[in-house]
Amino acid sequence: MGTAIQLLYPGRRHAAARADRWALRRRRMVATGLQRALDDGRRAPRGLTARVAVQRDQVLDAADDLEQLIGRLRDVDRPVSDEALAAARALLCDGCGPLFAWAEPGTLRRRIRVICEAVE
Repeated sequence: MGTAIQLLYPGRRHAAARADRWALRRRRMVATGLQRALDDGRRAPRGLTARVAVQRDQVLDAADDLEQLIGRLRDVDRPVSDEALAAARALLCDGCGPLFAWAEPGTLRRRIRVICEAVE
C-alpha cells in the first residue's frame, strides 16, 4: 500500500529531499559565517571598511568553542536541531549581541557552549 501512495504522491518524497538539502545548506551558511567571524577576530584590525567589526576579545576568548560549534555544524552525519541552528544563526544576525557589540567578558563563550550542548 505504501508504494501505491508513493506512486500517487511522488511529490512528498521530493519535498522531503528538498527540505533535507535546504537544512544542510542553512547549516553550511551558518558555519561559514561563524568561521568568517572567527577569522576576523584572529586578524589584526583593518582600516575603515563597511563590514561590521567583531568583538575581537570575545571571539578570541571563545575561539575553541567556536571551532567546536563550526565542526558540529559541518558534520552532516550529526543531527542539529532547528532550535540550535536558529540560536547559532542569531549570533550572526544580532548586531547587539556579544559577537558584534560590547558585552561582559565570556558572554559569547557561554552562549556558544549552550548551543553546543543543544547540538549534542
